[in-house]
Amino acid sequence: MTRRSLIALGLLGACLVAALMGGSQQLSGGLAQENRLTAKRLERAFLPLLLKAHRAKDDLALQEAVSALAQAPGISFACVLDANEKSLAHSRLDQLGKSFALPREASRIVTIPLKDESTRWGTLIFSLSTRSTEKLNRTLGIQSVAFAGVLLALFIGYLLAETRRIEKQNHLLQDEKALGAEQNTLRQRLEVRLKAQQQDLQTLVACALERVEEPAILLDKRQRVAGVNGAAIRILNLPPGHPFVGLSWQDVPLLQDQGAEIEQALGQPLLFELQRSDALMSKTVLRVYR
Repeated sequence: MTRRSLIALGLLGACLVAALMGGSQQLSGGLAQENRLTAKRLERAFLPLLLKAHRAKDDLALQEAVSALAQAPGISFACVLDANEKSLAHSRLDQLGKSFALPREASRIVTIPLKDESTRWGTLIFSLSTRSTEKLNRTLGIQSVAFAGVLLALFIGYLLAETRRIEKQNHLLQDEKALGAEQNTLRQRLEVRLKAQQQDLQTLVACALERVEEPAILLDKRQRVAGVNGAAIRILNLPPGHPFVGLSWQDVPLLQDQGAEIEQALGQPLLFELQRSDALMSKTVLRVYR
């Protein structure tokens, strides 16, 4: 994965988390609203029955109404308390006449005052079931686990892809280093071979020029001195070890004034022949070859 893919994955995860949280809040809000509506419906349905039984002082009718309320969907228990908080009617018969004690499993308690006109004669208490909440929690838990699994799978996939990419880059770098080392070795070998060939050529040129009896200088294609024999060195009065080879012919003292003739003779094996004459004869002083 690229950096953009990782960012997109993070944004997708954030969107999924936001959607999950939003869905959880909506479900919780919807469940609370449903509980309120259920309490209102039960209040409207059972309060007239309880009031009627109270006015008739019919304890049996009061108990039947409480039992019916406890059997309604979503109700875990119900009871009616008197002013002293003792049970006048209870969905659990063993609690009749006893002081009210909230059951351990009870949750979402709804308390409604019971009045006869302006006089309060008791209190209706019932508990809404938590099954819906438990079901919601299980659903959210399953969704959370599934979402975490998807994110973990994507993250593992990203790590594997990154590992393969890094390994591939390392292999490429190693190949480049090996290729660079081979090229350096080849270049060094070529340089050594070229230097040896140049030395051999210079030795061969020097040997050939030494066979020439007259003073002779050999120029290369760039008009630089490629070789010179001992007779020419004596004529030029050069000190031993002088770096004569490689100089331009214009740096040779005896040739500096002969530039026009040398330029006209370019392309010929014998470029120039320097001669000096005396009263008896003329003789060749220096020959320049190419």
